[in-house]
Amino acid sequence: ALRRDGTVWTWGGNRYGELGDGFTDNRTTPHQARGLTDVAAVTAGARYTVALRRDGTVWTWGANYYGQLGDGTLVRRLTPVQARGLTDIAFVSAGGGCTVALGRDGAVWVWGSNAYGQLGIPRAFSTEPVRAGKP
Repeated sequence: ALRRDGTVWTWGGNRYGELGDGFTDNRTTPHQARGLTDVAAVTAGARYTVALRRDGTVWTWGANYYGQLGDGTLVRRLTPVQARGLTDIAFVSAGGGCTVALGRDGAVWVWGSNAYGQLGIPRAFSTEPVRAGKP
């Protein structure tokens, strides 16, 4: 949940750290995602979460099997980390194992699993954002 004050509150299953509170315990009540403020939008993928801050940066946490967190690694994150190199983003969407961001300039950025060609790049996955349609 995104509160009007720009903080993110999560609850439910947390095996992969998808709640962003620094732990892997399941939560039956809302807990605040750590260190994240001034959020404009939030979206959840399969076992991970993505937040768009008002400054246009993208923050992610949770499972990272295919690089869907966009931090250049395959390491699970229990608290929010910034996706590499993204600024001036207007919209984000999380999926089964890939993430998409739309820049304010119209550029489309993608990262994570590319098992079915959904990223539009010639490789199996990307651990950091790449511009869609670019090799």
